[in-house]
Amino acid sequence: MTTTAATRRTDGDILLAAVRAEPLDVSRKLAFVDWCGDYPETVSSWLAAAADHEPLLTVDGVGYPVPIPGRSRYRIGRDDTSDRFRIWRDTLFNRPTEFGACVAFLAACTTRRTCDPRANSYSLKHRVERHYEGAYHIYIPNGALIAAALHLGFKCERLPDSLNAVHNISRRSPVLRPPPPQRHEWV
Repeated sequence: MTTTAATRRTDGDILLAAVRAEPLDVSRKLAFVDWCGDYPETVSSWLAAAADHEPLLTVDGVGYPVPIPGRSRYRIGRDDTSDRFRIWRDTLFNRPTEFGACVAFLAACTTRRTCDPRANSYSLKHRVERHYEGAYHIYIPNGALIAAALHLGFKCERLPDSLNAVHNISRRSPVLRPPPPQRHEWV
């Protein structure tokens, strides 16, 4: 039986629904990540839609780093016609599994009315990396997390003079709550 793009999207939606049903089950998230790696053209269309919503989205976030000669700092590039921008944007589109890992993680999150300054994209990308630790080694680019949040319908507000953004992701979401303390039974 031949599968179509619509069938693949439905398979991805089914896997994502399974993630939402059991938000702490890493194996369901990994199944979705594998699916994203198998169907990069579908994931690219999702990334394109996120990039339409945030035109300066790159692998590093909103904009791209431009080194300042003679200094260890950088400024934020926001010129979408530069070669550097195109390279950083193309790098984002070549990361379907990282984007999938972020979508699977954020699908288990709930929303709040306003953007939480503590839920910035950089801190959340590290939460995603720690979430998969032990089961799957993955580096999450900042831009992949922002694209995933946009894909799932979360609000995204740029932080001034930064590559990061803040989102309306609730810290009460099951995957963002700290694990319960370990109880030791004395024998």
